[in-house]
Amino acid sequence: YTLAIREELQKKGVMVSCLCPGPTATDFFDRAGLSGLPVNSNEIKMPAEEVAGIAIESMLDHVAEIVPGTSNAIGAWFSKLFPNKLVLKTVA
Repeated sequence: YTLAIREELQKKGVMVSCLCPGPTATDFFDRAGLSGLPVNSNEIKMPAEEVAGIAIESMLDHVAEIVPGTSNAIGAWFSKLFPNKLVLKTVA
């Protein structure tokens, strides 16, 4: 959806980027009652300031899809190799 909007608005000089941050060190997991999930580990989560910095820098470089962090980028790449149905079941 974001890529379609990006394409439409590019002709009008509007830049659109999609940020896919992965696990980020915020209050989200605690507030959602998900603090026991393995993905809530401090070793996995990226600091919010780092995610924001990468997002801004990438947006200014006109990057369409922003996936901060090596492990997030690898995960995003691998998810494209498998059928969506399998990826959704794995993530759920």
